[in-house]
Amino acid sequence: MATLLDGEGGDEVLGCAPYLIADRLRRGRLRAATRLARSLPGMGPAPDPRMVRRALVRFGLRGALPHTLHRALRRWPTRPGGTPAWLAADLAAQHRADEDPWAWKRLRAPRWWAAKAHDLFAGSEELGAADQLRREAASAGLRFAHPYRDQELIELALALPPEPAFDAELDRPLARQAMRGTLPDEVRRGTAKPFFNRFLAEALQADLPAIRRLVGSPDAAIRSFVDAEAVISVLDAPASRRRLEWPLDVWRLATLEFWLRTEADAGAMDVLVERAAVPV
Repeated sequence: MATLLDGEGGDEVLGCAPYLIADRLRRGRLRAATRLARSLPGMGPAPDPRMVRRALVRFGLRGALPHTLHRALRRWPTRPGGTPAWLAADLAAQHRADEDPWAWKRLRAPRWWAAKAHDLFAGSEELGAADQLRREAASAGLRFAHPYRDQELIELALALPPEPAFDAELDRPLARQAMRGTLPDEVRRGTAKPFFNRFLAEALQADLPAIRRLVGSPDAAIRSFVDAEAVISVLDAPASRRRLEWPLDVWRLATLEFWLRTEADAGAMDVLVERAAVPV
């Protein structure tokens, strides 16, 4: 086996464009915006009114605000949002000041198209997705190919009208329709989605004592960049109180600590791995 096909870009190409709700509001069509909010994938046949209101605020009101106004509101002196709670306050504030998640509003295009085009092009580049996938492939001696990043497919996705991609019960309805007769209907119309959070959480739980020693020690390299108390609260959180993002938080903390130590000393990794192998 020399090549693996992955699903990178599938959400962006095949998913709905929720900021179409903002376009409806900008034209004063509140009822049409509400209908779209009720039709977002996952809403179900009887959407919770609170979820509909939340969608109207997130994709409608926020999406409709001019970029300059939204950018100014993000600089308001509050606790930075969109950053991990364990990140040091000054770094979180800097991240919030430097980041511009609404940059796509600068495009002279309908909100839905501007956001989708940004996700398809600039979004993945900002995350370094291509570099990450290339490193993963190289580490396994493989080549990764990304069929959802095909230029012709992307151009088609941006040329299609956005309305048919809204379905309250099924995500990616157009892709499902295209697969009629190719996939069994029980698969094509299935709504179950596999999540691997529990697998990752259990794997990290086994290594948690070593991670706690590494990240929670007084000489941890990461201490200059985090809130030490918040880090301990993440590592010591009882299973009953762990949020969905707990495995990713622990994973990121451990990875950052490994990276910082190996930047300072190339041989640090071997020492850390040797220590981690010793039973606690």
